[in-house]
Amino acid sequence: MLGLPSNMDRIMEIAKKYNLKVVEDCCQADGGSYKGKRLGSFGDAGAFSFNYFKIITAGEGGAVVTNNETVYERALIYHDGGTAFRPHSGTLKTPVFVGTQLRSNEISGAILREQLKKLDDILADLRKVKKAFMGILEGRKNIKFIRSNDIEGDCGSNVGFLFENEAAARKFAASVNAGVLVDSKKHVYFDWDPIMNKRGSHHPVLDPFKLLQNKDLNMNYSHDMCPKTTDILSRTVIVGMNPDWTEADIAAKAEACAKAAELL
Repeated sequence: MLGLPSNMDRIMEIAKKYNLKVVEDCCQADGGSYKGKRLGSFGDAGAFSFNYFKIITAGEGGAVVTNNETVYERALIYHDGGTAFRPHSGTLKTPVFVGTQLRSNEISGAILREQLKKLDDILADLRKVKKAFMGILEGRKNIKFIRSNDIEGDCGSNVGFLFENEAAARKFAASVNAGVLVDSKKHVYFDWDPIMNKRGSHHPVLDPFKLLQNKDLNMNYSHDMCPKTTDILSRTVIVGMNPDWTEADIAAKAEACAKAAELL
């Protein structure tokens, strides 16, 4: 999330211990790394996004990467409802099933090919800006950065600040035109009304909350079930970086943050 890598060593350790599959959601971290290895290449599969909000964009669309042939073929068939009629269908080891229509288009693909050529330069600029920004703020009053599991490998797209309480976080955020993480809505589970109210599909036969094989699972979600996470989210403010910022821009933004923190 936010260009920051997870602790992939620990995740893979747990997955190995319990024989779990790992799917990496790298949608906000296109091109990011962890200890010199690209995100998305640790688990069984990785997912990337290229909509307008991401580090590179084709307008819309995404990608799945994997080194597992079965996963690749299933994803290929699933995303293209016409797979049965493609020339490559006869080469697949996976029996072709009825997929869906999730194919992107050639124009977006052409745009993305050019965007990919620029990705490493964009990341280099973002990391340079973030390093300079944090350097100005290091040690200043009431400034505490959130942890990065790999400061060199994270995408540099955001700088996070952690405060003692929610009131301080909101005052700081309002002063620097930034956001408090708990307000991000689509990334906080209790803001998903369909999940909280167990509406998993338009039809009960397709609804995982109503499937017989899931009847003994704990599917009861409540607003207060993750108090530590909610507390951290309510005290964390994210300031986005811009790869085109000049040294003057960086200094101005950093000093504005320092001033806002001093007044807490």
